[in-house]
Amino acid sequence: MAEGVSKGSASYPTTRYVVQKVILLYFWLAHNHTIPHYDRAIEVFYNMPFRTPMLVYYSKIDTMCSNEAMENLTKTWREKYSLDVVPKVFDDTQHVFHLREHPDEYKEVLMNFLDKLNVHSDHIQVPSQL
Repeated sequence: MAEGVSKGSASYPTTRYVVQKVILLYFWLAHNHTIPHYDRAIEVFYNMPFRTPMLVYYSKIDTMCSNEAMENLTKTWREKYSLDVVPKVFDDTQHVFHLREHPDEYKEVLMNFLDKLNVHSDHIQVPSQL
Protein backbone atom coordinates (compact mmCIF):
# COMPACT_ATOMS: atom_id res chain seq x y z
CA MET A 1 0.00 0.00 0.00
CA ALA A 2 2.78 2.44 0.88
CA GLU A 3 4.44 1.81 -2.46
CA GLY A 4 1.21 2.35 -4.38
CA VAL A 5 0.36 5.57 -2.57
CA SER A 6 3.87 6.92 -3.09
CA LYS A 7 3.83 6.09 -6.80
CA GLY A 8 0.38 7.58 -7.26
CA SER A 9 0.99 10.76 -5.33
CA ALA A 10 4.50 11.87 -6.30
CA SER A 11 6.24 12.19 -9.64
CA TYR A 12 9.83 12.60 -8.43
CA PRO A 13 11.73 9.52 -7.19
CA THR A 14 13.02 11.30 -4.09
CA THR A 15 9.53 12.48 -3.15
CA ARG A 16 8.12 8.97 -3.74
CA TYR A 17 10.81 7.54 -1.48
CA VAL A 18 10.03 10.02 1.31
CA VAL A 19 6.27 9.50 1.00
CA GLN A 20 6.70 5.73 1.14
CA LYS A 21 8.95 5.91 4.21
CA VAL A 22 6.55 8.27 6.02
CA ILE A 23 3.65 5.89 5.36
CA LEU A 24 5.68 2.91 6.57
CA LEU A 25 6.67 4.86 9.69
CA TYR A 26 3.03 5.68 10.35
CA PHE A 27 2.05 2.00 10.00
CA TRP A 28 4.88 1.00 12.32
CA LEU A 29 3.98 3.60 14.96
CA ALA A 30 0.25 2.94 14.78
CA HIS A 31 0.44 -0.78 14.02
CA ASN A 32 -2.05 -1.92 16.65
CA HIS A 33 -4.55 0.70 15.49
CA THR A 34 -4.18 0.23 11.74
CA ILE A 35 -2.78 -3.03 10.39
CA PRO A 36 -5.16 -5.50 12.14
CA HIS A 37 -8.16 -3.48 10.96
CA TYR A 38 -6.80 -3.16 7.43
CA ASP A 39 -6.04 -6.89 7.27
CA ARG A 40 -9.50 -7.77 8.62
CA ALA A 41 -11.19 -5.47 6.09
CA ILE A 42 -9.33 -7.15 3.24
CA GLU A 43 -10.25 -10.58 4.59
CA VAL A 44 -13.94 -9.67 4.81
CA PHE A 45 -13.93 -8.13 1.32
CA TYR A 46 -12.14 -11.13 -0.16
CA ASN A 47 -13.97 -13.92 1.69
CA MET A 48 -17.43 -12.52 2.36
CA PRO A 49 -18.58 -10.87 -0.85
CA PHE A 50 -22.13 -9.81 -1.53
CA ARG A 51 -23.99 -12.68 -3.13
CA THR A 52 -24.92 -10.68 -6.20
CA PRO A 53 -23.53 -10.33 -9.71
CA MET A 54 -20.51 -8.04 -9.65
CA LEU A 55 -18.95 -5.68 -12.12
CA VAL A 56 -15.30 -5.02 -11.30
CA TYR A 57 -13.23 -2.33 -12.99
CA TYR A 58 -9.47 -2.41 -12.67
CA SER A 59 -6.29 -1.72 -14.58
CA LYS A 60 -3.10 -3.51 -15.50
CA ILE A 61 -1.02 -0.52 -14.41
CA ASP A 62 -2.79 0.44 -11.18
CA THR A 63 -0.18 1.30 -8.55
CA MET A 64 -2.67 1.02 -5.68
CA CYS A 65 -4.00 -2.45 -6.46
CA SER A 66 -2.16 -4.94 -8.58
CA ASN A 67 -3.64 -6.59 -11.62
CA GLU A 68 -2.68 -9.97 -10.16
CA ALA A 69 -4.53 -9.25 -6.90
CA MET A 70 -7.69 -8.34 -8.81
CA GLU A 71 -7.43 -11.43 -11.01
CA ASN A 72 -7.08 -13.60 -7.89
CA LEU A 73 -10.01 -11.84 -6.23
CA THR A 74 -12.37 -12.29 -9.17
CA LYS A 75 -11.22 -15.90 -9.62
CA THR A 76 -11.89 -16.63 -5.94
CA TRP A 77 -15.33 -15.06 -6.11
CA ARG A 78 -16.18 -17.16 -9.16
CA GLU A 79 -14.77 -20.47 -7.98
CA LYS A 80 -15.33 -20.39 -4.22
CA TYR A 81 -18.66 -18.56 -4.18
CA SER A 82 -20.01 -19.28 -7.68
CA LEU A 83 -20.59 -15.59 -8.24
CA ASP A 84 -21.23 -13.99 -11.59
CA VAL A 85 -18.26 -11.63 -11.83
CA VAL A 86 -17.80 -9.38 -14.84
CA PRO A 87 -14.28 -7.94 -14.88
CA LYS A 88 -13.37 -4.97 -17.04
CA VAL A 89 -9.61 -4.59 -17.28
CA PHE A 90 -8.13 -1.39 -18.65
CA ASP A 91 -4.59 -1.41 -20.01
CA ASP A 92 -3.58 2.16 -19.32
CA THR A 93 -5.46 3.86 -16.49
CA GLN A 94 -4.29 4.65 -13.00
CA HIS A 95 -6.32 3.90 -9.88
CA VAL A 96 -9.96 5.07 -10.23
CA PHE A 97 -9.34 7.04 -13.45
CA HIS A 98 -11.16 4.59 -15.73
CA LEU A 99 -14.30 6.70 -16.17
CA ARG A 100 -12.32 9.86 -16.79
CA GLU A 101 -9.92 8.29 -19.29
CA HIS A 102 -12.35 5.94 -21.08
CA PRO A 103 -15.87 7.32 -20.54
CA ASP A 104 -17.52 5.61 -23.52
CA GLU A 105 -16.02 2.19 -22.83
CA TYR A 106 -16.73 2.50 -19.11
CA LYS A 107 -20.38 3.41 -19.74
CA GLU A 108 -20.85 0.69 -22.34
CA VAL A 109 -19.63 -2.00 -19.94
CA LEU A 110 -21.82 -0.61 -17.15
CA MET A 111 -24.92 -0.45 -19.34
CA ASN A 112 -24.36 -3.99 -20.64
CA PHE A 113 -24.00 -5.21 -17.06
CA LEU A 114 -27.21 -3.45 -16.00
CA ASP A 115 -29.05 -4.83 -19.03
CA LYS A 116 -27.89 -8.31 -18.06
CA LEU A 117 -29.51 -7.69 -14.66
CA ASN A 118 -32.71 -6.52 -16.36
CA VAL A 119 -32.21 -3.01 -15.08
CA HIS A 120 -33.47 -0.57 -17.65
CA SER A 121 -30.23 1.25 -18.36
CA ASP A 122 -31.74 3.48 -21.03
CA HIS A 123 -32.99 5.75 -18.20
CA ILE A 124 -29.64 5.97 -16.45
CA GLN A 125 -27.19 8.77 -17.15
CA VAL A 126 -23.55 8.36 -16.16
CA PRO A 127 -21.52 11.57 -15.97
CA SER A 128 -18.14 11.65 -17.70
CA GLN A 129 -16.57 13.04 -14.56
CA LEU A 130 -17.43 12.63 -10.93
